[in-house]
This record gives sequence, structure tokens and C-alpha cells, in this order.
Amino acid sequence: MSGKERHLPLSELRKLKVGGFRPKPHYDAESDTLTLFIAPDEARRERVDRFLTVYRARETNAVVGCLVKDVRSVLLKNLQSMHLGIEARSVQLWLLLYLVPLVAEGDVGSRKYREVIEPLSRVAATVNVLELIAAN
Repeated sequence: MSGKERHLPLSELRKLKVGGFRPKPHYDAESDTLTLFIAPDEARRERVDRFLTVYRARETNAVVGCLVKDVRSVLLKNLQSMHLGIEARSVQLWLLLYLVPLVAEGDVGSRKYREVIEPLSRVAATVNVLELIAAN
């Protein structure tokens, strides 16, 4: 918000138009975390394991976002060591989300992971992790 907007009367502030919600991932290099919200709902955190925290809508309990920890320091290194033939520049967030249970010694097919990963997958498929990291 610019300084000019801060000094507008409340009646004028109500007239300002705000754009619609669009999912936008954010990578924080200092904490090595990647955050993605797929809906604008007020949310609460739920820790799944040491790498993954999901955000659930307070009203519906639907998954509306996630926080992935240790993206570069652990997850990408593990992905590279698996020699899957995936080019580094094409690593999408959905792949990291499916990697989390393997690294955390969980079961990818377990209900716990499927329930949280599936709602995020469509948007996560559009997030190029290395481009996001390079931009920060």
C-alpha cells in the first residue's frame, strides 16, 4: 500500500478494488522453505511430518496450502541421488510433494499423504521449483 492510500478516508478505501486470489508459491532461501496457498481461506496449520505442514480451511477443513521444509538441503539432494532421469530444470513441486513421504519414511500411498497431496497437485504441477529458488 502506498503512503497516499494510507491516508484515504474509510469511505474511499471501501471503493478500492482488490484483484482476485491467484495461487502464488514463495520460496524463502533463508529458511529453505517453499509455501503455496491454493485458496484464500482463513487457515490453520497441521504438521504432517518434519518436511510437510499443510494449511486447512478453518470452516471446511479442506487443504488450502502447504509449507515444505528443507527443499534444497534435503529434498532436492535426495531427488538427485535417486537417478530418476529427471532434468534438474524441470523439477515441479508435485514431484517434491510425492518425495516427502519417501524421505520421511512414510508411505506415499497412505491416506495421510494422499489426502493432503491430491488437492495441491493441480497447482503444484505448474510450479517449477528451481526457477522459484533462482528467483529468490
